[in-house]
Amino acid sequence: MSEHELGRSVEPSCKMYVDLDTRANMNVGLSLLFVLDRVLSEAEVRSAIARLQGASPRFSQILEVGFPPPKIWSRVREFDANKHVNFTDLSAETDLPEVLRRCSVLQEGFNYRRPLWRSVYFSPLTEGRSAIFLRIHHAFGDGAAIRSMMLAAFGTDGAYQTSEEPAASRVEWAVRASVLGAEIRTTLRGLRVAVTDLFPASSSSQLSADRATLRSREDNRRGRQASSAQTMALIDGRPSKEWVDQARARSGWVNDLFVKIVSQTMHDYWNRSGAPKTECIVAVPVDMKRGSGAQSASHAVHVKYIPVRQEHLAAHSLRKLSGAVISAYRQGGRTTMDDSPSMVIMALLPSRLRAHLYARGSAMTDSLASNVGRIPSMRIGDASVEMSLSFAPAIATFASFVLQEYNEKIYLCANIDNSLVPDRDVFTSCAAAVIRRTFDQG
Repeated sequence: MSEHELGRSVEPSCKMYVDLDTRANMNVGLSLLFVLDRVLSEAEVRSAIARLQGASPRFSQILEVGFPPPKIWSRVREFDANKHVNFTDLSAETDLPEVLRRCSVLQEGFNYRRPLWRSVYFSPLTEGRSAIFLRIHHAFGDGAAIRSMMLAAFGTDGAYQTSEEPAASRVEWAVRASVLGAEIRTTLRGLRVAVTDLFPASSSSQLSADRATLRSREDNRRGRQASSAQTMALIDGRPSKEWVDQARARSGWVNDLFVKIVSQTMHDYWNRSGAPKTECIVAVPVDMKRGSGAQSASHAVHVKYIPVRQEHLAAHSLRKLSGAVISAYRQGGRTTMDDSPSMVIMALLPSRLRAHLYARGSAMTDSLASNVGRIPSMRIGDASVEMSLSFAPAIATFASFVLQEYNEKIYLCANIDNSLVPDRDVFTSCAAAVIRRTFDQG
């Protein structure tokens, strides 16, 4: 994609992620880990990384920040993509969990004096494998856009494709004036609350019926605005057919099963921690029409989210949960992020206030569940990509889950906020137990 095709202007959603990074110290990086079937030479790695520059001009641009707010992406003169790759030597016994632990530490802030991405090559791993870690600022685009860039650089059999499975219910609703009006009112209401910082104490952390009430002061005291340290974990990886069969056996879609697993994990963790809740709020930045990959309207102000209650989790069938998903999307407004009324209003505010409001809006949710769909096969140099893992940032929420299909397997990954989840081992064990109950016990 050329610079002319992509454009040099900065979209409202891009400014949002910059605000969250620079003003609220939030993790706004999309992390990708490619496990390769063999070890590459340094020259092969550098050659592969250089291909990213041809995949998108964003890899050779810097983003102007400060005052006034960012206006354009500026090209870096004499940019050398090789300067963005570091090499880490490991022992031949190093396994994937150790690589993920090292990658978690690398989820740090971005240097706006250079292009907003970096890469690390790990070798060797067990069984003669190696891995490339890529960390990319969310200002580059949503998960689908980033994946398209990766496939432009490393793909072997065509461009990014959304799949029939895994997917959400494919329902498209016309945008009604009442929906747009509700979105504007929600934004203004949230702005008023943020400016005055009036978050009345409440005995309940549940959202109101109109899906517009921000969390109570007590809920927002838990450090949601100050956390950037997060832990990456691979929860599960199994044949795609098992997901499809299990979802159909429960009269639902893969995305419905995904949301149920995420919600059950949260409930089990809260129960183990001695702080049970009756409802879990799951944000799902997935376009119902396309099935995967598209950001929702005004991510942090008017999130499309699903209240998952105990009755949804207790039932074997996914019908009730599927109904809750469809209901949430009917009320969710538009699926285009950058031209939503909320974003237009937010763009007029000072960056510090925007960051404050974005963070408070994100804190309405307990977890994020993003299905990035089916990824075609990739090669990096002469090595085949055996495993492709994606990790979205957990912005002011307990954990961010990503479901991705690659090489006929579906991988479930999580990025866990360290301040909100002090015991990550308990959290991941809860998730693994939910997976076992779902697939091994039915």
